[in-house]
Amino acid sequence: MNIDWSNAPDGATHATPSGVFIREERGRRFVAYWEWADEWVLIESGLEKDQLIERPKKRLTQAVFEGLPPEYRWAAVDSDGRAHAYKCTPKGTTEASWWCVRDCAVYLIGSGYYTAYWRNSLIKRQDVSNRVEQLRSVEAARQVEKDAVNNPSHYTTGGIECIDAMQAMLSRDEFIGYLRGNVFKYQWRYQHKNGVEDLKKARWYANRLIELEQSK
Repeated sequence: MNIDWSNAPDGATHATPSGVFIREERGRRFVAYWEWADEWVLIESGLEKDQLIERPKKRLTQAVFEGLPPEYRWAAVDSDGRAHAYKCTPKGTTEASWWCVRDCAVYLIGSGYYTAYWRNSLIKRQDVSNRVEQLRSVEAARQVEKDAVNNPSHYTTGGIECIDAMQAMLSRDEFIGYLRGNVFKYQWRYQHKNGVEDLKKARWYANRLIELEQSK
């Protein structure tokens, strides 16, 4: 049964197979939300709890800070699945909620959050601009590593790749021997010299050998 939870009101914890959203109260009494009425209505329900469809739990991520003033730097989930944002670092926990230092502003984000590890749910707001720069730096580092394996500058002179010049100079069998020798060399030394980079170089020469054999 697929329930469109995007139409569920805040506070809905379960749904009936017919698509009526409900939240549990006491025993077998439920507050239900009817799709044609924009309000909660108290009803008697004969449905047992295990006959209801439970709402998927939300995870606490950086997305909870979207739209909040920048001074809200922390967020956490309590044991009831309620998420709060804080202007200061929470100082402790209780069975029901997180607590802050006195006079520190707290903002209720919403309910229905995953509670299995609520005591470890505290997250700190990340600076988005710094995060973007970090990602750019990581990508730049990956490009440098890629160039070091596939197209190192010290192997290029006057726009001509050294390996291309060797292929033109050597016989086919001699060039195959050169490629096989490099595959062996980089695999042999990788644990004692450049680690994974040498394995990538061995793979590069192996791929070049494959291309040569496939070009017959």
